[in-house]
Amino acid sequence: MIKFIKTAVNPKRLNVIGSIQADLTREILESMICKMQEGQFDWEKARQNDGYIEIWEIRGRRYLANGNHRYHAAEVVGIEIPGGQVIIINKGKIEVPTFLRKNMNIID
Repeated sequence: MIKFIKTAVNPKRLNVIGSIQADLTREILESMICKMQEGQFDWEKARQNDGYIEIWEIRGRRYLANGNHRYHAAEVVGIEIPGGQVIIINKGKIEVPTFLRKNMNIID
């Protein structure tokens, strides 16, 4: 089942506890943070180029599967993610590596 989030949402309200990717790239994250702070981030272009911010629900817990940098940048800046940018996919009991937020790395 896929759930499209049609309205703007605070990233914290999505209850994401981790990711299926262990790393965030510092340069990309900082660039997005700067653009979001200035109100210059093009959410629609990012979605068209990189896909939705995709959250997988695995055994009732939510993990980022795509759009990690956008999600984290919005959270740092304290802004809502616009409607139409987030999808949540129920993956049931799929077996994939997951990383809790506290175990994720920002790499150079």
